[in-house]
Amino acid sequence: MEVVQKMISAHKKLEFWAGLKPDELAFVDGKKEITFAELNIHTLKVTSVLRELGIDRGDLVCTMLPAYLDWPVTLALQIIGATSFAKPTSASFDLYAEPKWLIALKEHPQFSIQNTIVVDQNFAERVNDAESYIPSQELLDPSNLMRLCSTSGTSGETKYLAYSFSDMFSRLFSPSAVTFVGNGKFLNLMHFGAAQSYFWAQRALNAGKTYFTSGASNDALFEFLRKYSIETIYGSPQQISIFMQNLRNAGQNLDSNFNLVLGGSAPSPKMLEMIREENKCSIFNSHGSAETGFISACDVTLKDAPGLLIYPNSIVEVVDENDSELSENQIGLLRYKVPGACTSYLNNPDQTKKSFRDGFFYSGDMGYKSDDGRLHITGRSNEVINFGGVKINPEQVDALLLTEIGIQDAASFALDDETGIPKLAVALVVDHEFDEEVFLSAMKVKFTRAKISRVFKVNAVPRNQNGKILRRELSRKFNN
Repeated sequence: MEVVQKMISAHKKLEFWAGLKPDELAFVDGKKEITFAELNIHTLKVTSVLRELGIDRGDLVCTMLPAYLDWPVTLALQIIGATSFAKPTSASFDLYAEPKWLIALKEHPQFSIQNTIVVDQNFAERVNDAESYIPSQELLDPSNLMRLCSTSGTSGETKYLAYSFSDMFSRLFSPSAVTFVGNGKFLNLMHFGAAQSYFWAQRALNAGKTYFTSGASNDALFEFLRKYSIETIYGSPQQISIFMQNLRNAGQNLDSNFNLVLGGSAPSPKMLEMIREENKCSIFNSHGSAETGFISACDVTLKDAPGLLIYPNSIVEVVDENDSELSENQIGLLRYKVPGACTSYLNNPDQTKKSFRDGFFYSGDMGYKSDDGRLHITGRSNEVINFGGVKINPEQVDALLLTEIGIQDAASFALDDETGIPKLAVALVVDHEFDEEVFLSAMKVKFTRAKISRVFKVNAVPRNQNGKILRRELSRKFNN
């Protein structure tokens, strides 16, 4: 029961820090600041209102909120004993995780109005007038679900990882790449609903530290870094690219005090070279997954950097198709074993069977270990395309393309932009009925996970003898 006591006392930790250092910042998202005292009071008031509106222990609740609103709501749901998960505003729902409640800035066309709590001016006034909730001291079952985190890894389809109270305890004390660099302060550019963002926020609360987060497109980010003496920035290659472009536009650069940590997908050599040419900061490539957490990292500040260093608590094996371990320098499938890692996907036995076997997680990555024990990622074992951490199955995109008027054949593929960031491109065989403007407008509605950056009209989509689309051939052709 000791684990449960520690986990359900998150509000006690918040109460402790609010009493010890009430005026110190608990959460900053680039637009809002909130102190420990303010967060404590606001969270307890939000808890009262959510209970009055009908949310109860065990309910599955989805939030679609900006970070500064999401955090106190998520903490309030934790106090109630509900299970929370977050989605972007434009996201749709699926059968794997059907929430009972939605808490959002506006109603969602796919969800019941009766079970939607809109966070608007009326909600804010109700929270301001509410009495602070007095949390129960009753212990919860350690197997009760606390949080769902979505992932698109391995297959490109959205899946969910479920964390109980005891699972959460193990995950909170696992390291991340930002643990090893800088002065302990870091800015997270990832969406607040992402698994690593949620765990970082929980870790900050446990330690009584400020959690800093912001969108990559915030024009004032450089001033943000200086104001709070932040030395480390974490984000996907795409987010870091946007951030660096804003710096360039403002005539700023990062000196040797700063650290860039890239995760979600491997940065391209072209992108790294651009960063090196314009900045003196240190650059780190971090590798892991939502399923396992942090696995390995490498300092890529200098050209021709060695492979990834595997963190000591992680077991990484390179195996063939029969799961036999390969020797050094042989390319094969990568599988990981990490203490406290997930072992299944929620309500998805098919994907669970494919990805979790014999205590290992099969990430879909291909690679090898060199003689010095470093890990080298060489590609994917399937055709899932990684767009800055958002993994997409191109076959699903192809199916949508072929439903549009005037398209005879189609293929989606990855195309690097001028900074080396992979973007979604499509090759189309079209007839006289095709209208590109109408097509792009329709796809923007049908497919929200990634924007189509380029459209190429071709005479034929390249395929092999079995009819399989040669996507890499398209990428090579149009990247040149």
